[in-house]
Amino acid sequence: MVLAEDSDRRYPLRRLDLAYLRALVVDARLGGHFIPLPSGVRSAHGCHDVSGRIPHESVAVHGATAAGAVRAALDSPRSLVSVWRRLGDGSVARVPIRIGDVSEGAVGDWTIILSIDLFKEIHDQRAQRLPRETGGVLLGTIDLVCRDIAVVAHVPSPPDSEEWPTAYIRGVEGLPETLAWVGAATGGQVSYVGEWHSHPPGVPPRPSADDSSLFEWLADHRAQDGLPALMLIAADGDHSATYVASTTETPLDVVLASDIPDS
Repeated sequence: MVLAEDSDRRYPLRRLDLAYLRALVVDARLGGHFIPLPSGVRSAHGCHDVSGRIPHESVAVHGATAAGAVRAALDSPRSLVSVWRRLGDGSVARVPIRIGDVSEGAVGDWTIILSIDLFKEIHDQRAQRLPRETGGVLLGTIDLVCRDIAVVAHVPSPPDSEEWPTAYIRGVEGLPETLAWVGAATGGQVSYVGEWHSHPPGVPPRPSADDSSLFEWLADHRAQDGLPALMLIAADGDHSATYVASTTETPLDVVLASDIPDS
């Protein structure tokens, strides 16, 4: 895998890494990218510190591929996120990864980073389920040191959810299995970070009394593990509001503008 910033640094490495993590969840071409090692060697106390045995020919092939990719990236002004996979016949296939835009802002003392592609998917699902409300689970990463929450993907409404024009109760059918798959597919890097739901036409993305009660419960439950609670509400006009820890904080408001480019 190679991640390379563009010459203007519009897409810094943190953004590129989030694009990679999103692709691990949503792009079937990366299926099995993280295969559990039968045994591992821990080399340090840090990120990705468990190593395994790799055949010499695989090291040589991927080393040569990466060297060429780095050289090409240095000669290009564009950003790059690509994964190369060695196939069963010995050939190597490149998987280019889309680098989507994000909306980023402070909510309380947290920074929220929200994938615009995810934002579009949630609003598409809202439109499909109208006049009923819908919802699901948010997936991403939480950095307790830098105090940022990156939301990169989501789980749509489970089939046992209850959806009405003015209420939504998320179900659980298939959710534990989906969350376990996401953890395995991303090497444990992406997990549950919160909840999302939609509001009916004419209702702004502000929490109702039921939303506030649910969020208070969620915040207390997450605090037991030292983690923040997150809630995203989608409403009319491709408008959403994201809350962290408390609905009394000023949320991250997102309105999908026509000038946000597809990158």
